[in-house]
Amino acid sequence: MHGFTAAFVSQLGLFGEHGRKMLCDVVERGALLASGFGEGRSGAGLFEYQTRGVRDGASFRLNGRKRPCTLARDMDYLTLGFSCQDSSESPQPSIAMIPADNPGLRTNPFWKAPVLSAAGSEEVVLENVVIPAAMAFAPAADADAEQSRMRTTEALGLGCFQILLAASYVGMATALIERLIARREANQVDVVDAYTQIEGAMMCLEGAARRLDDSSPPTASLLAEVMAARFLAQGCIQRGVDLALEMLGGKAYMMAPEVAMIGSAVRCLAFHPLNRGHALGYIAELRARVTSRGSGHVTLEECLAPGLEGTEFERFFHQRNLDAIEAKVFSF
Repeated sequence: MHGFTAAFVSQLGLFGEHGRKMLCDVVERGALLASGFGEGRSGAGLFEYQTRGVRDGASFRLNGRKRPCTLARDMDYLTLGFSCQDSSESPQPSIAMIPADNPGLRTNPFWKAPVLSAAGSEEVVLENVVIPAAMAFAPAADADAEQSRMRTTEALGLGCFQILLAASYVGMATALIERLIARREANQVDVVDAYTQIEGAMMCLEGAARRLDDSSPPTASLLAEVMAARFLAQGCIQRGVDLALEMLGGKAYMMAPEVAMIGSAVRCLAFHPLNRGHALGYIAELRARVTSRGSGHVTLEECLAPGLEGTEFERFFHQRNLDAIEAKVFSF
């Protein structure tokens, strides 16, 4: 979550001088950035915040609860989403940054499971937290340019979050695969199968990351592809880890605590937003585009470096891969 926050704040230049100081603190003294966008409300949309902010002259006054909030116990700064209520306007999604020592900010215990407890994901409570207006981005409902920038911020933030989140779980799974590869007595066919699942997940996410880097601003269609990459990677991680656990065997599971811990931890990827229900709108758009154009619209040449030409054999397997990916992604 620290990496995700630093990525979208730096790329969008949020919070002006305050944002630059925060990023300098990250580089120069290892400051940690906590992410407070989730509120632990089942079924709520990602940008539907109950945390409220009211403009008070040249400041904002914030009240609400964020949970789970990663790095809450160790954060130097908190970034969060809130609903801004100005006069008679409907509440507008907004974002803010808050130094951890700001008055009115406190942390309560929340995370009880032993899995991933080191992430420090607790509840952060905001009680009349006052910050300068420059530490918030709260577009007015009738300000088209500001609303457009907020949509770009939400889209880029969501895209970065999905990719970096899934990539973190690829890292966990890789630890098991490396342990498996080191066991010479393991069936090499099964080892390759487990390895290709995890490597395939990473390649899928790298491709989505490149597309996101090259898109300015991110489109709804691109976000659909990012969602597809996240869920495809999620399935690959699960299959690769299941294979690795089976081949490592019960003794490793019982005698090596990290094996059991990783086996449990990778399941948590499924609990992060967006869930499949909320992602369905993005996926439905991608399904319609692919259905109308056909999966063959992604040519082999688009996947090769400039100047390279594919063989007929490569074209055949390229199309088979596209068909398999389309079937897997749209299977839910």
